[in-house]
Order: sequence, then structure tokens, then C-alpha cells
Amino acid sequence: MTSLLELAWTASTAVRRADVLEALAEAAAGLVPDGFVLIWLMAGERLILRGAAGHLLQAHAGLRIEYAPGEGLVGAAALARDVSVVDDPAGDTRSHEAAFLRAEGVRRFVGVPLGARYALEGVLGVFSRRADWPDAATLATLGVHGNHAALALESVRLFADGERRRRAAEALAAVGQALAHSLDPRAVGHLIADSVLALLEARDVVVYRLDPATGHLSSVAFAGEGAAGFTHPVILPPGTGISGRAVLERRPITTPDLLRDPRFVHQPEHRERLARADYRAAMAVPLLVDGEPIGALGAAAGHGRVFDDESRTLLEAFADQAAVALNTARLFAGERSARAEAQALERRFHDLVNGVDAILTEIELPGHRVLFINGRVEPLLGYTVEQLMTEPDFWRSRIHPDDRERAVAFADQELAAGRDFVHEYRMLASDGRVVWMRDSVTISAGRVHSLKVDVTARKRTEALLAGESRVLTLIAGSESLPTVLDALCRVIEEQDADMLCSVLLVEDGRMRSVAGPRLPEAYVQAVDPLGTGPAGGVPGVCAFRRQPVIVEDLATDALGEPLRAAAQAHGLRACWALPVLDVAGLPMAVFAVYARTARRPTEAERQLISRAARLAGIAIERGRAELALRASEQRYRMLITNIPDVVWLTDRQGNTVFVSPHVERLGGYTAEEIYRAGPAGWFGRVHPDDLPIVQRHFAALFVAPGRTFDLEYRIQHKDGRWIWLRDRAVTTYEEHGTTYAYGIYTDITDRKRAEDIRALLLNQVITVQEEERRRISRELHDETAQSLASLLLGLSALAEARSLKGARAQARELHQVVTRALAEVRRLASGLRPSVLDDLGLPTAIQRYASDFGQTRGIAVEVDTSGLGEARMSAPVETALYRIMQEALSNVARHAGARRVRVQLDRFGAMVSMVISDDGAGFDPGRPPAPATAAHGLGIHTMRERALVLNGSLAIDSAAGRGTRVSVEIPLAAERA
Repeated sequence: MTSLLELAWTASTAVRRADVLEALAEAAAGLVPDGFVLIWLMAGERLILRGAAGHLLQAHAGLRIEYAPGEGLVGAAALARDVSVVDDPAGDTRSHEAAFLRAEGVRRFVGVPLGARYALEGVLGVFSRRADWPDAATLATLGVHGNHAALALESVRLFADGERRRRAAEALAAVGQALAHSLDPRAVGHLIADSVLALLEARDVVVYRLDPATGHLSSVAFAGEGAAGFTHPVILPPGTGISGRAVLERRPITTPDLLRDPRFVHQPEHRERLARADYRAAMAVPLLVDGEPIGALGAAAGHGRVFDDESRTLLEAFADQAAVALNTARLFAGERSARAEAQALERRFHDLVNGVDAILTEIELPGHRVLFINGRVEPLLGYTVEQLMTEPDFWRSRIHPDDRERAVAFADQELAAGRDFVHEYRMLASDGRVVWMRDSVTISAGRVHSLKVDVTARKRTEALLAGESRVLTLIAGSESLPTVLDALCRVIEEQDADMLCSVLLVEDGRMRSVAGPRLPEAYVQAVDPLGTGPAGGVPGVCAFRRQPVIVEDLATDALGEPLRAAAQAHGLRACWALPVLDVAGLPMAVFAVYARTARRPTEAERQLISRAARLAGIAIERGRAELALRASEQRYRMLITNIPDVVWLTDRQGNTVFVSPHVERLGGYTAEEIYRAGPAGWFGRVHPDDLPIVQRHFAALFVAPGRTFDLEYRIQHKDGRWIWLRDRAVTTYEEHGTTYAYGIYTDITDRKRAEDIRALLLNQVITVQEEERRRISRELHDETAQSLASLLLGLSALAEARSLKGARAQARELHQVVTRALAEVRRLASGLRPSVLDDLGLPTAIQRYASDFGQTRGIAVEVDTSGLGEARMSAPVETALYRIMQEALSNVARHAGARRVRVQLDRFGAMVSMVISDDGAGFDPGRPPAPATAAHGLGIHTMRERALVLNGSLAIDSAAGRGTRVSVEIPLAAERA
């Protein structure tokens, strides 16, 4: 009863919800001997755990604190509208917290709905660990407690609503006063954020301003905990977050769970911060002016807070105030900016009129009366404003005579037509200078407004660029160096009539003028003899020092002494010289500029002369490069033309891009014929047996860079015969997306033929050796063996002779037998190698052989060995010369039809030569010989091989009807080899 009275008193006097919850929880807990009490209150459409009493057996981090009506035992109690008792709540199918209830040993659950007059305020949940609790009286008491508590909570809520409305009205009034006294949107925004934070019991409130250019929301005011740790201003891209969504949809948006609501897109960093701060309920309202968003007002809270319609209405009211504040500040800022811009424009116009580097005039039509002219006319042209304002047609009378008629006629024509126009002409300044003017004219309300700009520098630059372009064109077109440098001097002289230019080449310590279009010829002749050095005048000193030399007055400066008289004679007062150096820093030329007034060059003139010197350097370097290139091309052409090999360049398809001009000597086809033939010009002539390997190796060239090949194959000559080539692909390279291969091939037909002949010779040597052995064996058997057999029989007969006379007769017969045998042996030995060659030497051996040959063949043979001297040569050399002589005479006998033959041997230092000449029919040595066989065609090759073995050489000079001359040279060093 005491607890009931206390609860009733609290319900009738409390103004704080926390007091009512505490009293209710304590009263209900007093009725549960072994259990605990939990109280859930309605927050929008959810039941949120707000109070508790009693004791738990253990801590439960997973205790559910939020339900929807009808959800779980607590939600079911809310819908029951009467006290409900649940036995074994952990086993009840409606239970959502069975694990919690079992852990706490709960046996019974009593749910008491806290229904007031107007609405359900919440649910009182009583959990008992006794199965026999409660009794009827306790249930009745719990019902009474629930009714009292519901009424008390309703009263507290109504009082709180009224209090909140009062505070909202006061806050809105304060914001209104702030708007009336302040144009600072940040101050008003902070006041609004603080008011909303207090009235809605939110955790954070932010006022955003919309950037119309980017669509981003930028925070201008903030109030609250700042648990998310954002650094202000916070920037929200278009459509992100609840505030961005509210601006996008142009309507208020409310959510119970900011992070789980699928309508919202959060930046990853923002989402992480919001989750860490445990924000849940949120609401945002766009700040609208004439239906267009200019910002947003957003509020956020944690678990258990739900923003209802009243909260939204309150936030909308403050959003309207925030919109007014931001719009007022924007309008004021726009007005202030416009006023400042107008003032700035006025100042800029004033500065423009009086400070622009141009002449501004206003002229009245008709009559051409000058109404206004700014002060720039005097600095630009040297005339006063008064002169132009008072003297009629003053301006037109100062136009350059060459331009006056054209400029005046054009201006009158355009003015008469009422058209705006722009034209350029030259003016004469008060000091005589020529000034180019660009005159831009507009016509308005019978008045002419003119903007006259000095474009002299631009005109000079255009002329300089055009001149440089002409010079570069001459260089690119390979014009002669004097022509290019003469044009360059004229370009520079056009920039300033007081300057006279010249270019002197430096060659072996002396100078030579190659350009100087306006310099007097007599002065040029005075400069040319001077060399580079201290006595070489200004140009010579410049080349010697390799530095610019500036002489202000040639009449007084010591550097001008060598050319002083010539300079004074032609009115030249100053000289400025710049060296033109090559990449090694050595002088190639000197660019010298003369002036007719004693002065130093201006900075503009220095830059102009430097540009000219650089162009001169380009021209000279180009000339040198072209000379070097022509010399290199000539050397390359001579190399390609004179080497016996053929150089080629081809693409991947086998099209010949380049081939040596003398390819015709090798294959019979001209280079042009090979170019026109395409791939067939090469592959089409390869021997069918060799074509597959050639094509395979050629294709492999282009598989990877750096591939090469070295092949020997046959190709058909234009005359139909097959020749042998050794073809070497050196490398490949790529240019403009096309891969090329280049290489060199050599005619190795002679080498191949020599190899074949060597093989035949070797086979013939072996054959001859065998034949010689068979002949010697046969002759030994037929002759010598029979003589020895006869000798053996004679000796037997001699031994049996019965008389001295018979023995003597037998001995005489045996002597004849031995004599014949000895003669046979000597004949065999002489056939193998003439003994006279070893015994008496080469001259005697050749003399005897020639004598025998002449007698046998009926040919007169003349031998001259007087040039050999007395010293013997080595056996290999003598044998080689002897055998070559034998073969040559044999060829004469077989082929020449000669009547006379001359054999001459001479020794020249370490070289011995032999010449065999005849007056026979002769032959064409250039005609390809028939293939050699073992039967014929080996004579010449045998002679050549014998000479080559001893590092010698054999040459044949012959022509049809002129006989043949065979020359052999063998180094005597071969004796020691």
C-alpha cells in the first residue's frame, strides 16, 4: 500500500519523466520477491527500453532494448491492452529473447500495458524466477500501478510538449530578432542550430549552404556533441547523406536508422564516422527560396530517439528562418559585390583610359571635332593633347606620306557607310620616328571612338620572323652559303636603317667576307686581309677572344685602329661583333654590325644580333654538314661501286630497295631490272634445290631483331648459267613501321669451281699414283725382273762352265744383262723425277726439257734463265716451277698451235718469276671455263694450285689470235716456310 501511495503522489506531482519511471520501477520491483522489472516507452512507432529495477544474475550485452508493437512478449503486451501473464516465457513462441530468459532463470512474465487517456505510453515488464508468482492481489496491484504510471507519463509528456512549444516559440522569436539585427548567416545559423538541438533533444544539428556552381552542401553552423569528429566545414557532394537527399527531393526526410536506410548514399569516410558515433535517427529539411534549394537543416540522434511529425514541423519552421537568413545574406552579398564591382569597373575604366598604352579619342560627326583624347599621345608620338584638340586635321596630316592617301580614303569610306573598321598605317612622330598604328574605330550615336595602338614592335617582329623564315627556307633548300648569309644581313638591316651587317668566315686564322650587302666594297677589301688576333680590328679580336666585342666609337677606341681610316672614309662610327662558334667552341665566323652613329647597342639590338648570329651558325654548320655529307656519300659511293661484292637492302616481302650498281657485273641484270622484278628478282632466280633453305633463313631474319644468316647457294645468271653466291645478311632494322634487312653477297663461283677441281686433282693424284705404281710394278716385272732372272740363270751357267773360254763368253752375256737392267732402273727413276733437276739445278733441267720438247714437237723453244743468278732455290720452289713449265708447254702443244715459245726466269729480291709466252691462237680468259673433269680441264688449275701452295700466284694474259702469256710469281720466303 505504501508503494502505491508513493506512486500515486509521484504521478500527481512529477514533471519529469525520469521521476515517474523511477517510482514505477521501484514500486513494481517491490512486488517481485525474486526477479526484475523493465519499462519500455513508446517513441514514435517503437518501444524503447527506458527504465529498470531489481537485479540480474549476469551482465547481458545482447539484451534487446527496442521492439515494435506486436513484436515479442513486450510487443504482445502492448497490443493486449490488459495485464497478461506468460508461464515459461523462454519457451513461448513469441519470445525473442529466450537465451536471456533462460540465463536469468525467468519462470513467469507479467506484461502491463501503460495505456493512458489518449495513447499507449509504454509497457511494464515484470520477470519472476518463481513459477507460483504472482497471486491475484499482486496482479491487481500491478494493474493499478500501470494505470497510475500511464496517467503520470501522459501528463509529463503533455507538459513537455507544451514546454517545448513555448521554448520553440521563444527560440523562433529570438531567431527573428537576430535576422532583424544581423546579416551574418553564420551567427543566425549557430543560433538556429543551438535552438533545434535543445528543442528536439538531438545529438547534433548542422546548417548547410548550397553552392550553386558545384551543387555541394557546405556546413555554415553546427551544434551538438560532435561525436563523429567531423572537421567543419563539412562538404557533402550532390545527393549524398540525408541532407543531400532532402535537397535533391526538395522535401523533408525522416529516418529511424540513418546508416541502414537504403535511400541514402554516404561517402565511405562519413559512413565510418557516423557508425563510430552510433548515430541512428535523423531528419533533414531543405532550405527553399521560391521553390529552389539554397541549403539544408539536419538533425541526428542516437538509439531510442524517433523524430515524429511535431519534430518535423518544428524543424521546418527553423528551416524557413535559416532560409531567410541565408537568402538575405546572399542578396546583401550580391548587392555589396555588385556595388564593389561597379566601383572597381569605374576605377578600372579610369585607369584604362589614362593608363592604357594606347591613344583613345572621341570625335564628333560631322565636322571631325575632337571631343576627347587621353594623355598617351605625348609619350607615344611626342605631340600634346592641345595640338590634337585645337589644330584641324592634325592627326591626318601626321600620317606617313606613303600611307596617307590609302588610310584617309579607307577611313572616309567606312565612316560614310557607318561601319566599324580597323586599319593599320604608319605615323610620323615629332622626333621623326616612324610608328606603326593599329586604329580600331567604332561608331555610336554620331560619334567616332578610336583606339590607336602602337604596333611597331609587332610589325618589326613580323618582319623579322618572315625574314628568318625566308633564311631558313634558303638553308633548307641548300642554297649557297653567301646567298643565305646575304639574305640574313638584309633581314637584320630592315629592322634598323642605322645598322649595316656583315659576316666574315674564319679560315685557318684568317677572315674572309662572304656577306655585307650595304657595306662599301672598299671597306670590305680593307677587312679581308686582316687575320684573327689583337691586330685584326674589331672582327679579328672578336674571333680571337671568342667573345662579343662592342666598340662604341671606332674613332677613339684602340680596337678600331686597324680599320679606323677606312671606317671614317665611309661614315662608320660604331662596330659590334659577335663570334659564331661551333660545338667545340671554335670560331666559325664573326657577325659584325656597324652603325653610323657612335653608340652602344640597345638591349633589343643585342638580342637581334644574337638571333642573327645563331642563324648564321645554323647556316654555316649546315653548309659544313652538307660538304661532309657529300664527301661521305662520295666515299660510300666509291666503296659500294668499287668493292667486288654486292650490297643489298630489302623489305620483309623480298622487294629490293637498294642494290649496288655493279650488280650487273655479277648476275647480268641491272639494278633497275632487279627493282622492277620485285621478290621474283631474287627468289625467282635461286636454284630450285637451294630455294627452300634460302626462303627459310630469309623469313627467320624478321622473327626477332638482330637475326643474321650466312648462306651459300646458286642463282641463275642472265645468260642462263648458274653461279654460286655467298650471301650474308648483316642485320635488320625498322623505319616508319617497316622492317628492312641488309647484307652483302659475293660471287664464289670460282672458289666453288676451285674446290671441285681440288677434289678432282686429289682424285687424279691418287689415280696417277696408283697408275704409276702399276706401271713401275709392271715394268719391274716385265723388264727388271726378267733381267735379274736371266742374270741368275747366267750365274748358274757360269758356275757350271767347263772351260775358261765358255766362262768368259757367259760373263760377257751377263754383263749385257746387267747393263740392260741398270738402264731400265735408271729410266724408271728418271720418269719419277729427272735427276738433272737435283743434280744440275732448275736452269739446266728446264734447258734440257725444252730442247727435248722442241725436238719432239717441232716447236722452237727459247729459254732465258740469266736472271736467276747462281744461287740454287729450295727443292719445292724448283720442283713447282719445273712442273708448271712442263704443264704450260704441254698446253701449248695441245691447244695453241704455236710456232715459237719463250721461257724466261728471273729473280727479283725475295721473289722469283717465270713467264712462258707463245705466238699461238690464244683464247678468252674471261669466258667461263667448262666444268673440269678428271679427263680434261685440270691443266691451268694444276698450275695455279702449285703456285698457291707456295703462297705464289699465276696469271694468264691471252686473247684470240694474240697468243698466251703465263706469268708465275713465287716468294722465296717459301723456302723457309
